[in-house]
Amino acid sequence: MTANVVWLTLESLRFDHTSLSGYGRDTTPFLHSLAAESEAASFDGCFSHGIWTRPASASILTGTYPSHHQAGVSSDVIPEDLPTIPDLLGEQGFGTGCVSTVAYMGHATGLDGGFDSFRYLISDTLIEEVHLVDLVKYAFAIRRHSGGLTTDTTKHSTSFLINETVKRQFDELSQNSDDVFIYAHYNDTHHPYTPPLSFLDKFTADVALSPPEARAVAIQLTENLNEYVSGARELTKDEIEALIAMYDATIAYVDQAVGDLVKWIRAQDDDTVFVVTGDHGELFGERGLYAHKLVTHDAVCHVPMVVAGPTAVTDYDGDLVQPIDVVRTLLAEAGADQSTLQGIDLRDDRREHCFVQRGGDRVNRHLQWFEEYAPSFDQSWLHRGDLTAVRTTDYKYERSASHSVLYELPDEETDVAVDHPDVDDRLDDVWEEFFETHGRPYSDQRRRTELDESTRRSLKQMGYFL
Repeated sequence: MTANVVWLTLESLRFDHTSLSGYGRDTTPFLHSLAAESEAASFDGCFSHGIWTRPASASILTGTYPSHHQAGVSSDVIPEDLPTIPDLLGEQGFGTGCVSTVAYMGHATGLDGGFDSFRYLISDTLIEEVHLVDLVKYAFAIRRHSGGLTTDTTKHSTSFLINETVKRQFDELSQNSDDVFIYAHYNDTHHPYTPPLSFLDKFTADVALSPPEARAVAIQLTENLNEYVSGARELTKDEIEALIAMYDATIAYVDQAVGDLVKWIRAQDDDTVFVVTGDHGELFGERGLYAHKLVTHDAVCHVPMVVAGPTAVTDYDGDLVQPIDVVRTLLAEAGADQSTLQGIDLRDDRREHCFVQRGGDRVNRHLQWFEEYAPSFDQSWLHRGDLTAVRTTDYKYERSASHSVLYELPDEETDVAVDHPDVDDRLDDVWEEFFETHGRPYSDQRRRTELDESTRRSLKQMGYFL
């Protein structure tokens, strides 16, 4: 296969809130229709590599596991000499471009390297990064694509600007290369879940709160996230339902945007391969938690994955898959070097275990903060230090420096290690073998980055505590 590849990653998108899962709300009609095409597939057993953007994105763009590339585990940035997907495809003559709306998918992780064209879209960079014509078009459609005329940047969606920027990249790169690889990271589904006015009331008909009140709850959660996660503050049942309605509305809006972009690109080239996935999921009260901070629960690692176009990836019929498997297979079809890649080739192999990882440093900082908000917060069951989960179709085995636990799915609260010692031992062996092979760090190098003020301000608006 030699074809254009467009990879679209949607922030914080859990599989069971998409139409692909049979969810009660039709949140992703476009993705559902895309997956139903003859040259397409939905991989319903797809699991992310990490539980937040930095490690998950680094895994996709290096084709390796978090403990190997280390970004978001013990380092901020991927190793300098670890090849990225744009590096490897660039060697095959691909023109490569990326559009990102979050620092952790860019310079802060070293993931902006290797691209012929990289655009970083936050409020402070729009004038520089977005074409003036596209900004004017956005302004004239401000109610359709944002919260309207407001200086509150949390209410302004960026999916329209991502689309227009990708279109320009696609045109520019296609002029100089026979094949194009573009990676775009959509951020509108990340909390605070503020859909544009055109989608604000899409799923609030059966919610007790009004659409503006529901949006206010979503913003309130983000502004006080540590207090809600620690239990210092609690959401009512009505507020949780309103929060989920806002989340689902942002998904529907981004789904529409993805559909618009796919249709436009197909009008330029109908042989393009499209990959649409989530970088990780999101918690809405599972184990009393919100967002995506502490655990490897399926709510934060079970993500959608739809692939469409002329690739053998769509023929894969295994039960489990991870994004680096799709990366490996697409690069193999393109004739690229695969010596540093850790996924399986979906044309020849089947995945039996998924590995989901969570760094310990970030978690330890959060737990210290939680103690300030709620000294009674029960931390006893949470893993300390780095955590790796081994997931099969029926079980999830979690092991960290503090302890190990075995869950029989879908229950992720009851430790069944005593009841199933053979399974516990077998998955512990898988865990050990993983760290003797793919799980080992690529390098002993540990790199830290200092974020500039505009980036820090953007991340704080997303609820990150820096």
